[in-house]
Amino acid sequence: MNGSPAKAIATGQEPRNATQSGSRAWTRTDTNFWLAALMVLVFAGHMGIGVIARYEFPRAANSGGWKLCGYTHDDWLQLQFVTLAFLSLLILLHT
Repeated sequence: MNGSPAKAIATGQEPRNATQSGSRAWTRTDTNFWLAALMVLVFAGHMGIGVIARYEFPRAANSGGWKLCGYTHDDWLQLQFVTLAFLSLLILLHT
């Protein structure tokens, strides 16, 4: 059957719709679900970076020359700000 509604009515069969063929339209709920999942990951990364910046480095005044994974204390704080900005953008898109 080709999915033609007129032909389906003439033959007494139900017309095919998107859910019967196995695919469905992308809904706002789907978008919000994946945005929320991404927000959880970004938030976990943001918290992880905060723990690294707080507990793995000495105080900011004494952290000159210290590096972790090739990044200085200031680099880690910059990355933390970037994740916060990205999380804020995701929150705006989610609402």
